[in-house]
Amino acid sequence: MMGMKDRMLAHVAFAVVAAAVGLSSLQASAAVTATFGTDPNCTYPGTVKVAGKTVTVDLSAVGAAEVYRAVFVPRKDTISGTDEQVLKPVTVTAGGQAVELMPPRYRSFDATAAAKAALKAGKPLVLTVESLPGWDRRTVPLEVAFAGKAKAKSSIPAVTGLTARHRGGQT
Repeated sequence: MMGMKDRMLAHVAFAVVAAAVGLSSLQASAAVTATFGTDPNCTYPGTVKVAGKTVTVDLSAVGAAEVYRAVFVPRKDTISGTDEQVLKPVTVTAGGQAVELMPPRYRSFDATAAAKAALKAGKPLVLTVESLPGWDRRTVPLEVAFAGKAKAKSSIPAVTGLTARHRGGQT
């Protein structure tokens, strides 16, 4: 059984070996889920354009990273069970192929294959919303989970003006 001191030494030894071998690149390939959309609060704002039934997503920020999942999450107005819109089909396509609804809630679409194909072709992802009653075209996010070297959104600003206070044994 390793004691606390032994575990600390093992962690230090691993860090030294990792630095020597060059495993620091693990940080660059960490998995992340980013949002692409029209909203300024998205990870990559302004990367989605909507024209009629066509949604175009600029995925160039993903770069050569490996995409694990892409989910199209269209916002919709609330439809009551008595509204006839409930009976209308919900259809989204990409390149002529249906983009399937994702269980268990069936509120978003699995656009993984379409996003991978678009990245491989070096083109933007184009989704066609054939039928989606109550669809709000103003907010159209695409959530993309990927790992690898992606293009940085922007540099992270340095922290300034940070202070720490110690009083009564508390920091």
